Amino acid sequence: MKLKYVLIIIVVLVICSGALIYYLVNNSAQVVTDENSLVWDTESTVVFEPENAAHGAFYPRMLVLKNGDWLVAYDTNDGAIETRIQVSRSRDKGKTWTVLSTASFGAGDAANAQMVQLPDGDVLLAYRVVNGHHKILKVSRSSDNGETWEELSVIAEAMMDNYRGVWEPHMGFLPDGKLAVMYASEVYQPQFPQVIEMKVSDDFGKTWGDPIRVSDNVLSRDGMPVWTITKDNKVLAVFEATDDPTGFKPFIIRYKISEDGYDWSGERKILYSPTNAFNSVGAAPFVVTMPNGVLVASCQVDRNPGGIDMHTLWSLDSGDTWVVQQPAFESPGDDNWNALYPLKDGRIVALTSTYSGKNSRIEIKFGEIR
Repeated sequence: MKLKYVLIIIVVLVICSGALIYYLVNNSAQVVTDENSLVWDTESTVVFEPENAAHGAFYPRMLVLKNGDWLVAYDTNDGAIETRIQVSRSRDKGKTWTVLSTASFGAGDAANAQMVQLPDGDVLLAYRVVNGHHKILKVSRSSDNGETWEELSVIAEAMMDNYRGVWEPHMGFLPDGKLAVMYASEVYQPQFPQVIEMKVSDDFGKTWGDPIRVSDNVLSRDGMPVWTITKDNKVLAVFEATDDPTGFKPFIIRYKISEDGYDWSGERKILYSPTNAFNSVGAAPFVVTMPNGVLVASCQVDRNPGGIDMHTLWSLDSGDTWVVQQPAFESPGDDNWNALYPLKDGRIVALTSTYSGKNSRIEIKFGEIR
């Protein structure tokens, strides 16, 4: 009888030890040093390609839902005159994709989509609409994992001529748990060419507070903001700027860090400035925090001869320094309006709207730290 109990105890210990080893292998943070690098797959997967070669799809943004579905939102004029926000879904971790829904409402060209999932499971999607002189940033809400959408709120709007207005909303959760959105605004001209603002919502996107100034410069058109929470619980925002110290590059990438997400009085630092004599533009940045705390940023950079690539960088010290990594996309055509998404398994997804096919289509590619 005693032997029986001893055997049971041994079996239990073996099972527990195996479970502990599995947990440590799959949940411990990878230690990354300068000896490591970010490596991207050579093959990519098409998320969506319009049937008509004269139409396109642009500005992809990704979200992994709590139920395991992967969503990618983008704007497309496929089968229409005006662009709309369309959402595609994958249920096999990005291997195959199907068109799921349309998330934009009203007249005008809709673009610049970006999504978050709320604690209650609802999905919010922010986007901008240009309807003549009326420029507006809207939020749609889905309570069924992106299958259907309803209008929820307006973030900001402006009546401005030509291509001036409010642009590129990017939502997320601040360290205090509140939902916030950053966007670019030209309503302060002529004092500032364009500024980055942030608004905070106390009711998960139904209403928005007064604007908080994130970045401005009388000599720069700061735009296309994206932000993330660093491993030390600070907020880091990246954006394109036009105040290159050398006076040579029309667009460079700058960033700012806030201790709490509300006070943005810190310095506008340079994250990336093209160094090749033939490169003149670093634009459309993105930034994410990996599960191990590594910051990964991307931007589109022109190349010689012709074309635009998706370059990547990383920071191992919470944004103090940045090191160029392998480009995610170097297609024969342009790779524009790129994005990143960190996965829990330690990999990272790069998204692009690329002209590598018959028209502009949405593609994704996987990367990992080695």
